[in-house]
Amino acid sequence: MLWVRCALVLVSACGRAPPADAFLTTGTVAALLYSNGGSLSTCDGDGEFLCTDGKACIPAGQRCDGSDDCGDGSDEQDCPPGVEPTEDLKSQCLPPSIWCGRCIPSSWRCDGEQDCNDGSDERDCPSVSCQGGFKCDSGHCVHISWLCDRDEDCPDGSDERNCTESRAADSARCRPGQFRCSDGAGCIPAADVCDGRPQCSDGSDEGTGCARRDTCSPATCTASQTCRPTPAGGHLCLCPEGAVPDSTGGCLSEGSCVGRGCEYDCQPSGGCVCPPGLQLGADNRTCELAADSAEPELLLADGDTVRQLAPRSRRLHTLAPAGDERVLAVTGELATRTAYWGFRTADGGGGVRRRADFQRAPIDLFLMSGVRVADALAWEWVARVLYLADAERGHLAACDWLGHCAVLVRPSGRLLALAVYPQQGFLFWSEISEKGGQITRAVLDGADAAPLPLTGLETPRSLAVDPAARRLYWTDTSRRVIESCLLDGSDRREVPELLVRAPFSLTVLGSNLFWSDLDSEDVHVCNKYTGKNRTSVYKRRSIWSFRIAALHASLQPALPNACVGSRCSHLCLPSQTSPHGHRCFCSEGERLGHDGFTCHPGNASQVVLAGSDLLLDVPVGVLGGVGATPIEYPARMVTAVTLDWLPVGEGLNLTLLYADSADGAIHAVDLETRRQRTLVSGHLTTVVALATDPVRGNVYWADSSRGTIELASFDGSHRRLIADGLRHLTALAVSASERLLFLSLGGRAGSIQQMELDGSRRRALVSERLQTPSSLAADDTSGRLFWADAQAGAIESIRYDGTERRALKRFLAGPLSVAVTSGRMFWSDMHSWRLHWVQLNNIGHQFAQSLGEAVDGRDVKPLLRLAAVGVDRLEEVLRLRAESRCPRLHCAELCLHNSERGEQCDCGTGRQPASDGRSCAPAACSEREFACQSGTCLEADWRCDGSPDCPGGEDEADCPHRRIAVCGADEFNCTSGECLSSVLRCDGTPHCSDASDEDGCADRACDADQFRCGTGYCVPAHYRCDRHSDCTDGSDEAHCGGGACSNSSFTCVTSRRCVAAEWFCDGHPDCVDLSDEPADCQRLKNCTDDSRRCDDGRCVGADLWCDGVIDCADSSDEGAHCGGNGTATPLPPLQPREEDKAACEENQRACVDGRCLSLTAFCDGTADCEGGEDELGCGEPTCPGTERRISAHWLCDGERDCEDGWDEAAAQCDGRPAATSTPPPTPACADDQFACADGFSCLSPAEVCDGVAHCGDRSDEGGMCETACSTHICAHRCRATPTAPVCGCLDGFQLQADGKTCRDVDECATGAAPCWQLCNNTEGGFRCGCLAGYGLEPDGVACRANTSPRLLLTQASRVIADSVRHKNLQLIYRNDNTTLAFSDYDAWTETLYFYDSYRGAVLAVPAGDDQPPRTVVANATGVTAMALEWATKSVYLASREGETGVLRACAADGLCRTLARTAGETLLALRPVPEQGFLLACAELAAPPGGRRSGRVLRLSADGSERLVLADHKVGRCGGVDLDRTTGLVWWSDTHFHRLGSARLDGSGRAAADLSGLHLPRGLAVFEDWAYVISHRSQVRRCHTRVVETGTGTYAPLRPGAAAWCQRVYNNAMELRALDVLHRLRQPLLLGERNGSVSACRRHGRCRHMCLPRGGQVACYCPDSEPDCRPELTDTDLADGAGEAAGAAGAAQPPSGGGGSSGAAIGVVLCLLALLLVGAALWLRRRGRRCGRTRPAGHQFQNPTFGMTPPPDAPDLGAPGAWLRDSADDNNNPFSEEDDYKKRTAGGRTAAQHPDCSPKTKSCHIQLGLGARSEDSGFLELSSAGFSSMERLVQ
Repeated sequence: MLWVRCALVLVSACGRAPPADAFLTTGTVAALLYSNGGSLSTCDGDGEFLCTDGKACIPAGQRCDGSDDCGDGSDEQDCPPGVEPTEDLKSQCLPPSIWCGRCIPSSWRCDGEQDCNDGSDERDCPSVSCQGGFKCDSGHCVHISWLCDRDEDCPDGSDERNCTESRAADSARCRPGQFRCSDGAGCIPAADVCDGRPQCSDGSDEGTGCARRDTCSPATCTASQTCRPTPAGGHLCLCPEGAVPDSTGGCLSEGSCVGRGCEYDCQPSGGCVCPPGLQLGADNRTCELAADSAEPELLLADGDTVRQLAPRSRRLHTLAPAGDERVLAVTGELATRTAYWGFRTADGGGGVRRRADFQRAPIDLFLMSGVRVADALAWEWVARVLYLADAERGHLAACDWLGHCAVLVRPSGRLLALAVYPQQGFLFWSEISEKGGQITRAVLDGADAAPLPLTGLETPRSLAVDPAARRLYWTDTSRRVIESCLLDGSDRREVPELLVRAPFSLTVLGSNLFWSDLDSEDVHVCNKYTGKNRTSVYKRRSIWSFRIAALHASLQPALPNACVGSRCSHLCLPSQTSPHGHRCFCSEGERLGHDGFTCHPGNASQVVLAGSDLLLDVPVGVLGGVGATPIEYPARMVTAVTLDWLPVGEGLNLTLLYADSADGAIHAVDLETRRQRTLVSGHLTTVVALATDPVRGNVYWADSSRGTIELASFDGSHRRLIADGLRHLTALAVSASERLLFLSLGGRAGSIQQMELDGSRRRALVSERLQTPSSLAADDTSGRLFWADAQAGAIESIRYDGTERRALKRFLAGPLSVAVTSGRMFWSDMHSWRLHWVQLNNIGHQFAQSLGEAVDGRDVKPLLRLAAVGVDRLEEVLRLRAESRCPRLHCAELCLHNSERGEQCDCGTGRQPASDGRSCAPAACSEREFACQSGTCLEADWRCDGSPDCPGGEDEADCPHRRIAVCGADEFNCTSGECLSSVLRCDGTPHCSDASDEDGCADRACDADQFRCGTGYCVPAHYRCDRHSDCTDGSDEAHCGGGACSNSSFTCVTSRRCVAAEWFCDGHPDCVDLSDEPADCQRLKNCTDDSRRCDDGRCVGADLWCDGVIDCADSSDEGAHCGGNGTATPLPPLQPREEDKAACEENQRACVDGRCLSLTAFCDGTADCEGGEDELGCGEPTCPGTERRISAHWLCDGERDCEDGWDEAAAQCDGRPAATSTPPPTPACADDQFACADGFSCLSPAEVCDGVAHCGDRSDEGGMCETACSTHICAHRCRATPTAPVCGCLDGFQLQADGKTCRDVDECATGAAPCWQLCNNTEGGFRCGCLAGYGLEPDGVACRANTSPRLLLTQASRVIADSVRHKNLQLIYRNDNTTLAFSDYDAWTETLYFYDSYRGAVLAVPAGDDQPPRTVVANATGVTAMALEWATKSVYLASREGETGVLRACAADGLCRTLARTAGETLLALRPVPEQGFLLACAELAAPPGGRRSGRVLRLSADGSERLVLADHKVGRCGGVDLDRTTGLVWWSDTHFHRLGSARLDGSGRAAADLSGLHLPRGLAVFEDWAYVISHRSQVRRCHTRVVETGTGTYAPLRPGAAAWCQRVYNNAMELRALDVLHRLRQPLLLGERNGSVSACRRHGRCRHMCLPRGGQVACYCPDSEPDCRPELTDTDLADGAGEAAGAAGAAQPPSGGGGSSGAAIGVVLCLLALLLVGAALWLRRRGRRCGRTRPAGHQFQNPTFGMTPPPDAPDLGAPGAWLRDSADDNNNPFSEEDDYKKRTAGGRTAAQHPDCSPKTKSCHIQLGLGARSEDSGFLELSSAGFSSMERLVQ
């Protein structure tokens, strides 16, 4: 990287001050371009915004969009309310980016250019040494060729010191015919190079390249010149003595223009001249931009944006704003000011767009058809032709401005760049291949192509012609150089520029060379000869490199156009090889006539694609045009399409047939006359297939809903049924030559069958290894039948006789429709708006074509039906008709073929052939038919179907009326005849078609415990005045006496809803009208007396002010007001911690920041590492015939990534068999789903008859969609289907077995309710509630704690608490002489416990206490985790002793007990759960030999005696663990796999959620449905444990494997050691405990030394210091006062026994207590029965762990306990106690019993996680996992 440092210093050596603006750095460029322009005064039109610095105009849409587009931030200032101001952009400037008033990339630091207004990005830069350059005395570097060149390039002029006059003279630019020595010491004659005698002082004229003989060939130089190799591996063309080479390859005398040193040309008088638009420079030899010429312009493209930069006026405009398309190339036409750019869409399509007159015209799609990737563009301004290089299709093409295109050249390598030089008629292109890079020159029509004699090229990525010097410039990205040569390849030179890193794109403008680098965000400019005056003209934060094009009169001068007056019918190109000066070209698929200018149709295929409501004419693979063209005919729901040459009069016309189920008809469109007619109408439901027999003049169709195949004559006058009873019909095909009809059936027993054209002799052709054939195509040329199997993802074929079955394509994405013609096979798929095809003789090479803007903006499923026909089809039809008898029979109705009778006339349905064999007569109708009076026979089901079919309409006469339904006992009979559920009677909403269910409702009475709504509907009485509308008219909340909330609540202005006062101004809207979050919240919510307000509104404790550490986001706590220099101590950038640098797995690779990524994330086109290093140096393989790039690691990984499975083919996998996948079985549709007729798909009712086709055969539309629900038989709702009505129910009801009535669904019992805590079922719905201490969110589903939680954040020397809601940061503890590793907090005593790794001790200190901390545990070394158990005030410590992990529990007096020792296992995180008697832990296992460490999540009993592994599969490194007490789920963070994991308490139901944007998550605390973790760079983020952000502003339930919705809540440069969430709800008490400030051990007072939780209470234990002690105290001990001493030590234990009279006394007490409990239970039971008169609604606690029974092999970890605090706690719902009680208990039920309805007794049982307790007695009701005996319970 030494060259990079040298390059950085080189920039500042140019002798000019750095530009003032870092975004548009045009100060130096203006001088280079002879500009005196200043700032802008106005921008063009209202659509632009003028930046404050006057240097740029940006689109108005980029104003206040959160991105600094001006560079000075002015576009993000003074934004309207609700728009993020510029100041907040600082918080978004995340490392490694740098904030200095704007956000700049770290790569701009010390790059030699001032990007920050204060210049801070260029201060304190490291000194560097030079390599390959000259080091100035000032320390700067300059190019070696700048030494002694009479121009001071070093700031101190040291490059021009000690220079002799001769050396300085020799350092001038060498003349033609001379060679410059590398040391810059002078020039020598070119003839002295490689002559074996060093002439240069440094010997650079001799070298290894002199020995090469491959650099010179007979064609390298002209006949008048001789070729000689150069030391660098190039060549020189030498002229005879006294002559010098010219640009044409000849030799001129030294007195010629070249000999005089003129860059362009000279006058006869001897003076030099320049081409138009340029003028002579100060040396009177070289050319530069003319001062009076029009302003030059640069076109810049980066990623998805195209901009126009005018360097002289410093105006910047956006031509194409950012979008979903990636810009690949850019060029322009000066005369019309039109920009052209190539693009690529997200789905892989490509094209060219243009914008004329730059911003004044709309963006226009210029070219799309036949374009795969427009990698390079070049505009030839004379003939107005765009040259295009398509690397994917491997050709170079030309298109005139009208869009007429032709392919010129198909090079053997991959095309990279293009350039044109019409002045001499040259076209240049570069390419790369296995042999390396190559630049080729041809004339403008592509003829006379020959590579330039340039060796050693690797990646010539960009080309540009310099018209002044007549030189060709190019960039070589791999070799990191910019070079040039004369137009014949001679005189090769390198631009002496040290800062060229990976040159990407370039252009030449006058004396200036502009270029961009592949790895930077800059556009540079320097002198094209010397490389001096280098600066940046444009900078922008972008992950894409810039493409550059220049527009100026000198680059596009006026020249004569050889194509003027040409007679070319398609495309004209200038040509030096033609005597006419031009040549005519035709498009692909056409041929040039003998006259040389007329194009004639070739053997091109015509393809028509049919969507639901559109018909598209698609030019297949033909370059030119904008893609598919709509066929303008009405189409509402196209279900089938075909295309063929059909008889029209005496001839054949190309005719399009399509079926539209919306109007129940088949239409025909003559594509020559563009006339449309209806061919068949009536008695069509879902026509899924059309096929034609042009020889006999018939059209066939398959109706999947009716299960029939019919045919009709081409005029549609006669139709006939030839097959019925066919289930799941999907496709038809006709072989006109073999006189066969093919059909396919889907469903579970799919098959392909064959029959004769009259429907006879049907037999199976394919019935095995078939899923759902969705389309058929018969190819008479090959005699094969092709089919697409959408479910199997395959296209196959078979001979007509059933032999030689072949699989042509596999692993396709739902191929839906297939067509074969002219040796090509076309298909469409179910998921994309694209057409695919292959040549049948080259199946492996696949093509795809986007349909362009004809389908833009369509978000419906494509389901494209396909029809194709070629020119050879016409010849085939003419031949077959000449051989057929049918055209000569002149049949009156139909002509059919039968193998027994041959071709003969036949008749339509209900008619039979007459005696003459040509005409038809009425036939006798069968029993299944209806006879019209005319004698015509109709199908029986046509009778009374609402459509007259007989000529006299008698089939619709005397039809019976609809029968009145007979309703059930629990149903209401509508006057209009419907039946509906009785619960819908008088509910305020009409459900009968005549609204009779709401008649007479005003007099309806409700039960005594109900309230009658104004609509007559009854709701529970306690819903009255609860500030929640349950009546549809809101009458239950009317006249509620003002509805004032309690003093501890806030009343929403509009809804009058009560929310907790703590929720006011907490940054989270809780009122629908936002009245709890007014605009002046910061003024209303003052900081506390011990806090100060930051400038950004945040409150920070006064003791954190001016402490040298920045705590305010805007740094306002550390400034000049602090005294001294007023600057906080700068913190070093954070590096990944050693414990976070876990070794990546074999299938992973590490980013620079230590994060491990899957190998598939590297080179996948998306930057996943923060620095983007995962996408550097990528060379991805591409699926053959497609644009899809895949990672090389995806090859042979067992998963197909290419559509045709190429990446898993045997050729790629060293002979291993290709990966295969078993297609899923055909789905069986549920009762509430609609089965598509093809048997392939199941749809929801909402997707049927909605006007959009969802079935592959479109059978979900048409038919009876408009009439099915006119029968009114459904109680609630009716949904029409194409075949019959389907009844449905209102939300909250379920359809009964009769298929028409509905009943209420108990959403709480079924789990369908989304309630997060409590659920109460209601009629037709449910209501959610919350546990004590929580309040219901405005969405009525989620619950939130009434008081704000605080983040406990541990840093090296301090512990702080940050309010999550109120932006209030407070100091808990600070000591600069400590090294804090872990901390925990007792919310009941407000005491901080922490582990000081420096002292090796656990200490405790009350929050805010100035006293020194007391030592709890001394001599604690090697601690890996610490946690406080708040119930007994014990501290759990995990440590490591060698390879053994140790778990200890220590009492408040320092006594410790070792609970577990485990070899090879280290505990990294602990989380006590004392109320349930266990401990959660994260463990790290020792690495096996040759392997890596892994993780494990454990559940331990509180005393460590039992353990259960909750998760160890795919756990990398567990960084934190916690229990979500509202759901019973155990969560853990995984720092290795960067995700969260969860499981139930028994280890089942394990799931994982990816963390979007988080790296190395460690630590974990779960509260309020959020999981808080420490992310990389010590950010604290929280991720939701229930919902995931969908990316469209909405949220969905979080499912396993999804990316959790995460947000940042804290960010500070100081490293965080640990985090926790502080809230009393996170520290529930043991059974019977009401005061958490006192240890549970103290209340019992029976433990001799220490106690720990067990079974919901406590047990006594011996410490390690007295392992053989008696843990509990005896009665004698207690009598002697030992109990007091033990109580003081904070230890208690239920007694295990006694002796003598004391034991008897205890027994008596226990018996009496048991009798009292039994009596109380009986009384409660009777009381419950008396109050058991409740509605069927009830509470459900949405807790999946309730009632859970551990698996048989799970250890007994003790009984779970309750955790709710008593009702007297201050964390209750924001209602009065009585109202709150009613809400939670009225009509409710738990798993144990119905509670008492009265709030006075307070004896109702509340569901409490895994148990329940009485609110006043502490009695616990347990599930099967509870206590084993009443004795344990009493204890």
